[in-house]
Amino acid sequence: MIKGMRLAAAIVISMGCLGWVFRSLDWVLFRSVLAQAQWQWVAWGVACFGVSLGVRAVRWWWCVSRLVPQTRMIQIIAPLYIGYLLNMVLPGKLGEIVKLLILSRKTQVSSVQATVSILMDRLTDGLGLAMVMGGALWVLPFHALSWSVWVAGAMFFGGVAVSVVGVAFLPPLRVPALWIADRCRLRSARAILVDGIAGLRQLNAPHMWVGLLALSVANWIAEAGLFVMVAKALTGKWVVGSATVMMGMASFGGIVLATPAGIGSHEFLVLKGAIASGVVPTLGIAIGLLTHIVLVVPTGIAGAIALLTDAGKYLKIANRPVS
Repeated sequence: MIKGMRLAAAIVISMGCLGWVFRSLDWVLFRSVLAQAQWQWVAWGVACFGVSLGVRAVRWWWCVSRLVPQTRMIQIIAPLYIGYLLNMVLPGKLGEIVKLLILSRKTQVSSVQATVSILMDRLTDGLGLAMVMGGALWVLPFHALSWSVWVAGAMFFGGVAVSVVGVAFLPPLRVPALWIADRCRLRSARAILVDGIAGLRQLNAPHMWVGLLALSVANWIAEAGLFVMVAKALTGKWVVGSATVMMGMASFGGIVLATPAGIGSHEFLVLKGAIASGVVPTLGIAIGLLTHIVLVVPTGIAGAIALLTDAGKYLKIANRPVS
């Protein structure tokens, strides 16, 4: 029942976003832009996205290998891309849960360690996006940005700041948290707290923050490169600031407007970013459509291959308890 309601809500959001996008579309200009596109720049955009995927894999592997040193890079590839695939299909980023379950059942990484690694990976990912977006906002003239960009940016920066503070102060709260678990006789909760806080202590080191943030910034610069290259293909101009704002709006807003495979919501959010940064709406829609294809198709294919290749293994380990 609840799943059906969530799916229905996602479909309604998707249809509403598509309706808004098509209402803003100038079909004559849209066909003209695509007809005059320089497609070699889109190929460079695909290469930029490939770099982004590689950096994400390295960043998560670094988190996991810090907790379980014997973890190899190849072991996290399949869970990573299966997680991306399922994030397109399942609402609420539930692919992250599947990702940690697959990792914990295929390797020596416990479910708590996998959760901690994903938490740190997601946190530094968000902080990296905030830093890249902040740089783009400084590049663009202030008067060219609408109030919605500033409100969204303030909310995002605030959320990231609160998360960073929470992770930084969680280890010192170990004693009262364990006391509460003991008083309530929650043995399983106590074990999870001990493992989780121990994992955060391992990852909450200055060199880890610096390295993970550097990888996160590199990831988002590479993904912004996809939008920059697509914009270059369609306009013949380098619109780095505006393209980065469109990328940021799509990435940040996609957390809130979660639709299957981002259908409708991605184009809508890129459109809003285009309007906010002074780009013609139809051009923003064209950029949204092309970047959406590049973001979804390669990732979906990689995730499907990983899922089908290891399908037998996952069926065998489905009944194993999570450590």
